[in-house]
Amino acid sequence: MKKLLTILMLLAASLPLWAYDLEVDGIYYNKIVSTSTVQVTNYDSQANSNSYSGTVVIPETVSVNGVTYKVTSIGAYAFVDCENLTAIEIPGTVTEIGTNAFLHCYGLSSVTIADGETTLELANYQAGNWPRGLFFDCPIETLYLGRDLSYDINTQEGITRTPFSQITELTTLTIGNNVTKIGVDAFVDCSGLTSVIIPNNSK
Repeated sequence: MKKLLTILMLLAASLPLWAYDLEVDGIYYNKIVSTSTVQVTNYDSQANSNSYSGTVVIPETVSVNGVTYKVTSIGAYAFVDCENLTAIEIPGTVTEIGTNAFLHCYGLSSVTIADGETTLELANYQAGNWPRGLFFDCPIETLYLGRDLSYDINTQEGITRTPFSQITELTTLTIGNNVTKIGVDAFVDCSGLTSVIIPNNSK
C-alpha cells in the first residue's frame, strides 16, 4: 500500500497543474464564478510558463461548447515572464488588469487599450508592496489609450509610480475619443515621449 501511494504521488507530481478553465485560439481563461464572464490567465499555476509570444489580440468574447463568455479582466501575473510577447491589444470589455500582469515582459513594445465607455482599473503594485508601474519592465514604444484609467498613485522614497511611469522607450502616445481625463503623473519620467496625438472632439 505504501509503495502504491508513493507511485501515485510521483505520477501526480509529474502532471501539469492547470491554471485555466478554457483555452481558445491560444489564449487561456478562468471562468468568473456565477457569471458568464472570463478572465485572461496563463498556462500553468506557477505563473512562469511564458505562455504567450508575438502579438496577442484579446477578444471581447469567447465561445466554448455553445456558451459565450464576455472577457472582462486580465488576471494577476497573466503575462508574467512572457519575454517574447511583443504587442498586446486589450478590448473595450476588459475593465480590470491585475497586479504584475505584465511583469518581465521584456519584449513588449506596443500596447493598445481599445476604446470603451468603462474606466479601466489598473493595479499598481509589484510583489511585496514595492510600488512599480504595471508596465515597468516593458520597453513600450507605442501606446494607444482608448479610455480613462483608474489607479492609485503610490510613492516610495519620494519616487512616484504609475502604471506607465519610467517607460523611457515610450515615444508615441495616441489618445482615443473616449478619454476625458488623464491622472496626475500618468507618464512621469517617460523621457522619450516625443509625440502625443490628442483627439479633436467635444468631450
